[in-house]
Amino acid sequence: MKVTQRKLDDGKLRLECVATPVEVNEVLQNAYIQFAQQMGLRPEKDKTVAQVAEEQMGIKNLDSIVQEQAIEGLVPYAIDKKNLTPAYPPKAEHDRAIARDREFAFTVVVLPKPNYELSSYEPVSITVQPFEVSEDEVQRHMDETAEHYAEYVADDPHPVAKGDSVKVKLECSEDGKPMPGLTTEGRTYT
Repeated sequence: MKVTQRKLDDGKLRLECVATPVEVNEVLQNAYIQFAQQMGLRPEKDKTVAQVAEEQMGIKNLDSIVQEQAIEGLVPYAIDKKNLTPAYPPKAEHDRAIARDREFAFTVVVLPKPNYELSSYEPVSITVQPFEVSEDEVQRHMDETAEHYAEYVADDPHPVAKGDSVKVKLECSEDGKPMPGLTTEGRTYT
């Protein structure tokens, strides 16, 4: 990766970066793998992640879906190239889509983590505000956690009403062909 650095007036650094085709292909492949893990796609022998995504989810251009994730994967290469430690994770800026087997240009604005030099080795004291959490915040967090791990059990039969959760079996097809990514034996809806 080629990286040029320019200091800005506010103490930040602007990195102009050009990733090689090999680096572009590598971050796209990593983004494919992350996408497959996030979506629960299972690898199939002699098929790429893109082929499995198209067959199971109807995605024709997986690159367009994972491109931002891939671009963010290039940022650490640029930061490492200039041996920087950012104060917070920077975002890449670009004006065109990332494409396999092509160079990719982007910029990153980095606020370097400041270095402090002690004026002496005498003890230092810092006053930190006590950490407080209200009972409402605790209850809200507990409710959110419980909702994520809810267990659904069958109820006495009754007409579906607002607030009820139902398990629905879906069979989806397009032009008479089944769509496995949208078909399910049971999906819960509230």
